[in-house]
Amino acid sequence: MQDVTNRDTKMRSKGKAPPPVGFTLVELLYVVILLSILAGFAAPFFNVSRFRMNSAVMEVTTELMAAQRYAVLRGHDVVVAIDEDEEWLRIHLDANNDGLMQDDENTRVAQLGDGVIFGRADGPTLTPSTQIVTFTQLQGSLKALTFHRNGSASEAGVVYLTSTRAAQPNSNRAIEVIRSTAKVKCWSYSTGTWQETC
Repeated sequence: MQDVTNRDTKMRSKGKAPPPVGFTLVELLYVVILLSILAGFAAPFFNVSRFRMNSAVMEVTTELMAAQRYAVLRGHDVVVAIDEDEEWLRIHLDANNDGLMQDDENTRVAQLGDGVIFGRADGPTLTPSTQIVTFTQLQGSLKALTFHRNGSASEAGVVYLTSTRAAQPNSNRAIEVIRSTAKVKCWSYSTGTWQETC
């Protein structure tokens, strides 16, 4: 360290400036351009819609499983209503088990993420029904599913999710609810057939 200081002092005394330390603006510009070119090559291989789909499936699955557990823990029904147009789930804690929303009962809404909708692109269905949400129970005008305090669900059914960007069958996902145990299964059509994956 002392040798470098002595050298800088000697160079200044002779009228010479020490060599610059750091990067020039041109060098930084080259690095930025190179990184931009590499990002341009890598971008087509990075499938953002797939990550959004997986995230949405996990969120809906988690909401359904949490509703079932809450019904068992609290000893009363929990109704999950699905709004296909507005892209959200409404979780209603039905304290008096009448299926109707009262002012003193808690409700909350879970919105689907960006780029994901309730829907199914062309391709086979998981069940014989071709509906996006196969539940037949209604809460108001919305299709709904009730989780009971004994851990069961009011009916079996499927909810389909797809991407708004890639409306192709391989972007289809399905969330299935088993009636007796209220078990939630995730399905993906990404390989040309429905495969259980969560």
